[in-house]
Amino acid sequence: PYGSPLEEYAGYCEHGPGGEPMWWPQDLVRAETTNWLRRIVLRTPTLDATTDFFSTILEGTVEDADRDSATLIWPGGGRIRLVESLHQPAGVDRLELEGPGPSQELTIAGARLVVAPQS
Repeated sequence: PYGSPLEEYAGYCEHGPGGEPMWWPQDLVRAETTNWLRRIVLRTPTLDATTDFFSTILEGTVEDADRDSATLIWPGGGRIRLVESLHQPAGVDRLELEGPGPSQELTIAGARLVVAPQS
């Protein structure tokens, strides 16, 4: 129904999301409290090569690094931690969040979330 991707984007902005199947109900109830994503932790079997990829191709800045891990940051506040893992497949290890309340760890839809108290 749209002539271009820009028209499609404008249509979604005006009328809300479209497409099938819908992944979640349109009228979601917001939680009473907010948690903030602080960083994504990725497992990799090749720390040096992965760090090079994120720092050169994706222009991240290495904030700190040691033998087993590296943290990269971007100007807009993006942050990832790379962790060398020779015994687990490469991929997302966990999402680290910050929010009200005590520390907790949970799994939602197969994703591990680690929530730390707000600082």
